[in-house]
Amino acid sequence: DQHNMGETLKTLGVTFLELRHYDEAITAQQDAARILQETGDRHGEAGALNNLGVALREARRYEEAITACQDALAIYRDTGDRHGEAGALNNLGLVLRYMERFDEAITAQRDAARIFQETGDRHDKGMALNNLGGTLLGLRRFDEAITTLREAAANYHSTGDWCRQAEALSGLSAALQEAGRFD
Repeated sequence: DQHNMGETLKTLGVTFLELRHYDEAITAQQDAARILQETGDRHGEAGALNNLGVALREARRYEEAITACQDALAIYRDTGDRHGEAGALNNLGLVLRYMERFDEAITAQRDAARIFQETGDRHDKGMALNNLGGTLLGLRRFDEAITTLREAAANYHSTGDWCRQAEALSGLSAALQEAGRFD
């Protein structure tokens, strides 16, 4: 059963990623993408490529990560999967930020947040906004970072994700401090 083999490899790759075994995660996601492509499961293939992009980013193999994210993005767009498209854009934005391609990162992260808004996913919109806020903070665009991180925290609050809300609030605190707004 090749399809389930591909899905299992995809799950195994995520597990390796969580354990920070990046080489194993990369291999599992590459194998999953190949198998799912062979079985004609374009959605599954895109998911494996998106996961591969994350694993490659964590392994600091940024050029390869961009390619994997862009390949996932192309499949999601081709199949009309708006939620998947936003996820791939969000991951692509993080890689671009790490490569200091800030304008491209901001565009990808804003597009991801907009699409998550359109699909009604407040939690993942919060994730995209939190990433965008981090990019803006790194560029010392404090007022924009403050607005964005406040919105990220509100999105997380509305979905009950207190851990990620705390992360967004921590970023907001840093942005307010940098802006000299100590109160």
